[in-house]
Amino acid sequence: MTVWYSTQHNEHDTPLPWNIEEKIRIFEDRVKNWTINKARQFRGDTDAGYAMLSLVLSYFEMIGLYLAGATEDIQAFLEKRRNNEPSRQRFEEGVRSVAEHFNGWPKQQELEKAIDRLYRALRCGLYHSGMARYGVWVEWSKPTAMRFARDELIISPEALVDNVYTHFDSYIETLLRPQTEKDSELRNHFEKRFDLDVTRKMEEIHTKGALLG
Repeated sequence: MTVWYSTQHNEHDTPLPWNIEEKIRIFEDRVKNWTINKARQFRGDTDAGYAMLSLVLSYFEMIGLYLAGATEDIQAFLEKRRNNEPSRQRFEEGVRSVAEHFNGWPKQQELEKAIDRLYRALRCGLYHSGMARYGVWVEWSKPTAMRFARDELIISPEALVDNVYTHFDSYIETLLRPQTEKDSELRNHFEKRFDLDVTRKMEEIHTKGALLG
């Protein structure tokens, strides 16, 4: 059985150990083709708004972890999650990073309100109850990803998915071609988190495979 690291990379054409560029390309392929591009396939389907949001909401916490280079052991991380603070903190950092790239997103105090609504009503609603909770509505084919109307957070799934795609493209470009000291720091943070999430797991799989013969 061939071990696939992503849709385009497997143990034969991209064998371990990986260099940094290979890690970035594997990561790019995994995130784009397992989540973001799947969400984009729903464009134009007005019944698929919450399906699109379910696919891309995980992006915020994930990108927050990679931007920070969070390297705590997974088990230790789970032990600290009783009050959801680590999870929410990374989610908030991810949303702020995306919001910085687009003029149409809420700003300052309104952004903090949007983050709270995104996390509690949309992220937790979809993942724990299968539907959005109070205060969040979906509208279709609008150019702005989110806005407030009468204290309700109105989200355009198509615009949000497009914004996430653009943000991720920019992040990958920074990792591949760092221009500043900050960019290089982001690249180091990425590799630390990727090794924790992916490299270590793949090394364990190959070690077990070798032992099993």
